[in-house]
Amino acid sequence: MNDAVNDRPVAVHVFVDAGYLTLADVEAPMDLAVLFGRSGAVEVEVGTGRGDFLVGCAAANPSVNYIGIERKTGVLNRAVRKSKRAGLENVALINSEAENLLANYLPDRCLRAVHVYFSDPWPKRRHARRRFFRAGAPDMLARILRCGGFVHARTDVKEYQEEMLEVFARNPLFRRIDPPPELLAFQTGYERRFTSAGLTIFRASYEFTGKTNICA
Repeated sequence: MNDAVNDRPVAVHVFVDAGYLTLADVEAPMDLAVLFGRSGAVEVEVGTGRGDFLVGCAAANPSVNYIGIERKTGVLNRAVRKSKRAGLENVALINSEAENLLANYLPDRCLRAVHVYFSDPWPKRRHARRRFFRAGAPDMLARILRCGGFVHARTDVKEYQEEMLEVFARNPLFRRIDPPPELLAFQTGYERRFTSAGLTIFRASYEFTGKTNICA
C-alpha cells in the first residue's frame, strides 16, 4: 500500500479505531515499512502489557520503530492510551499470541532487538511447554533477528532465569553480553513493583552472532 502523492509507505496502524492491530489486519510476512510508514530499525516487546517499558523507550528513541505484542486486550488498551497521550508515531501495538506472530508473520532478519520482560514462567512442570524461553526459542528468534541483533530478558523467577540461560547456552548462534545500561532506565510496571518490594530482578542479554555462516 503506497501513498499516491509521494509514493511513501502509509502507516496502517493509525487507521485502526481500536488503536491496535489484530492478525486479521496484517498479512504474512508483514511489511514493516508499511506498518510504520517509514523504514528503519525495528524492535519488538513480547508481552507489552500496559506499555510502561515500550512507551518510555519509544519516546526516548524516536528514530526506532517499536512493535508491542500483547494478547490481553484489557491491558493492551492501557498501552494504547499511554502511546496516544505521548503522541508516539513509532509504536505499533498488536493483539496476538507472541509466538504465532514472531514465527509466522515477521520476515527474516527484520528486527534489531527483542525484549521479553517478566513473561509468564508457567511454574508447574506440566505447563513447561507454554514458557516463552524453552527449547527452540533461540532458533525462532535467530530467524527474525538481524545479524548483530539482541535479545533482552528480565524475570523475577530464578528458576525461569536458569532455564533461559540453559537454552541459550546450547545455541551457538547467540553470545551472552551485559544488559545495556541505557535500557535499565526503562522499566515495566511489574519491575517497579518487584523492585519496590525488594525482590531480585534477573536480567540477561544476548547478541545474535550467526556464527554458522548466516551472518558471513
